[in-house]
Amino acid sequence: MMMRILNLDYGIGGIPKMKWFKLETLWPALLLVALLPYMMGTTWSTVGTFSSLGVGVSAPSGAGDLTVNDQLIVSGTGPHAIGAATSNDKRLTLGGAYTSLGASTVFIGTDISGTLTAANGDTARHSGVTIRNGFTTQNNSETVAAISQLRVENVTITTGDDTVTAAATVHIIDAMAGATSNYALWVDGGSVRLDGSMWTEGTPTEGADGEQLTSGGAGAVLDWSADSSLREYKQDIVQRRNAAISLNLMSQAKVYDFKYLLQNMLMM
Repeated sequence: MMMRILNLDYGIGGIPKMKWFKLETLWPALLLVALLPYMMGTTWSTVGTFSSLGVGVSAPSGAGDLTVNDQLIVSGTGPHAIGAATSNDKRLTLGGAYTSLGASTVFIGTDISGTLTAANGDTARHSGVTIRNGFTTQNNSETVAAISQLRVENVTITTGDDTVTAAATVHIIDAMAGATSNYALWVDGGSVRLDGSMWTEGTPTEGADGEQLTSGGAGAVLDWSADSSLREYKQDIVQRRNAAISLNLMSQAKVYDFKYLLQNMLMM
């Protein structure tokens, strides 16, 4: 059965004009109006303009805010953006300029913190953040320069009259604590490539000038030791006085020209 709703439209001169609307074309809007109070759980701070909205809370937290008192589920896979416009080549963008409110002595762009409590059986691993994206190229004979799960780029700091003591692209404060073995950085597999310089500092790990970093054996810590090629660390030195024998030994020695491959040394 088709139902119709009569609408009187008072036009010019106050003469009513009758308009009919089919109910089946209006029911989505009517249903939304009926369910809105239940869905929102509250009212808007400015009725009609929707300047702020609270879901499941007694009142919105402030003008222009969306306050959700339970899980927030967004089924769309992107592009999404917070503080910036969406971009077709980014699934999620966090952007925009932000100025600290000066509530403490530190300033953080993105803070991920809290206490994670495992359930019985969660014994394979615990991770604060896991990144495991899959990548599919276009299969059109292109060459992709690099693919990475995590890319951290450097930026230039604007200091003005201030002085910044030290800056790092990645800064690891300390090793974990509480386990049998605790590490600040753990590469569980694969080669490690360093294209820049490597510095080792901080007592007692930096060693002394002229010392070499040597293996302490399987599962042991690397040690700094004196360069074994230095004369002062050699013993039982006997001088050969027979020039003919010395010359004969030198003439039989094989001579090679070679260069050290720095990349392979750093990957060892």
